[in-house]
Amino acid sequence: MGTCTFIGNKTTKSVFESLSLNRPKDKTPITPGLNICFEPKMLKLKKNTKNPREDFQVEGFFSSPSEDPFAEKPLTFKGNSKSNENFIQSNISISCRRGLKESYNQDNFFLVSKPHLLIAGVFDGYGLYGHIIASLGRKLLPEYLISDLEISNNPIFSLEYSFRKTQKEIVLKCSETGNDCLNSGCSAAVIIIINSSLYTAHIGNCRVYLSKLFKTNLVTILLTKDHDYQDPNENSRIRKFLSVSMPLAKSHLKPKIFHNKNHSKLEDIEKNTSNCLWSLTVTRAFGDLKNVEFGVISEPFISENKLLGNEIAVILCTEGTWKYVETTDISRIIKNYEIENSGNVLANLAWSKWIEQCLDLVEDITNVVIPL
Repeated sequence: MGTCTFIGNKTTKSVFESLSLNRPKDKTPITPGLNICFEPKMLKLKKNTKNPREDFQVEGFFSSPSEDPFAEKPLTFKGNSKSNENFIQSNISISCRRGLKESYNQDNFFLVSKPHLLIAGVFDGYGLYGHIIASLGRKLLPEYLISDLEISNNPIFSLEYSFRKTQKEIVLKCSETGNDCLNSGCSAAVIIIINSSLYTAHIGNCRVYLSKLFKTNLVTILLTKDHDYQDPNENSRIRKFLSVSMPLAKSHLKPKIFHNKNHSKLEDIEKNTSNCLWSLTVTRAFGDLKNVEFGVISEPFISENKLLGNEIAVILCTEGTWKYVETTDISRIIKNYEIENSGNVLANLAWSKWIEQCLDLVEDITNVVIPL
């Protein structure tokens, strides 16, 4: 369970012991725990015993401007009175931490567990009101999925329907409250585990990974593909939608620039793109109405993976987690640490890699690690 904060809980158990970082403090102005990292107990890899899932529902709290860098987003529990207790017993790890930048924590997440299925999702907001759109997504999408009677018989249809309805309601809610979703939006990745299958649905650049045993080795594979116009399929779709050349599309889809330590000026970064750490605006998202006219859609890409019994964990994460973390890093963490501790270890690693790569900039970091 890690060091997540529980709303309505008076006590929070920490599984970590502090350990000073072996590097100068002036190298990282702000690092996890004020130059303190956390060292959870390492255990040998073992396959989890498959027990029936218990009922619980949990989601991330609404973002607060007073959150400190690397602050953990509190959890809120819904449903029955044992949601908190059942979540702890599930050994699922959640870590959602504010980055090092001048804005809210724009990430969010949800988890819904029933005896016959499990649904989980992560959201990565962008733009001035990205945190609001991400929060709406984490509230609306699970509601539509749970209430859809088709979810057991046809999860793919249920996902398509729920994504469409979520986009429609986000636009309506933003209009009613005066929050602008013209230039704000969010990526999303959702999974459904049901009938020995793992379904993934995603828009934008939130990702889903699967860690599994291959002979005696633990390997982690990426199950999703980022939606941006560097992707050939998305590039082709945008071209057909616009019926014009891609340079016009590029003039409207603004790049998000991450500054390299060695290049403080934007023009220097542009001259040497090999040293420029950047990602393009996503081509699929919730909200982002301004770019709908240029081909941005909220239709998810959906896939099904049969669970064969050698799977160890499924990992959902936002860009802050995966940007500089390799799949081998994820495998090592899943192998060496208990699943319920792995999310915080992964978040700590991601933060450290951002500090090493970028000039005092860390994206919001979110991951959900679910044992299988």
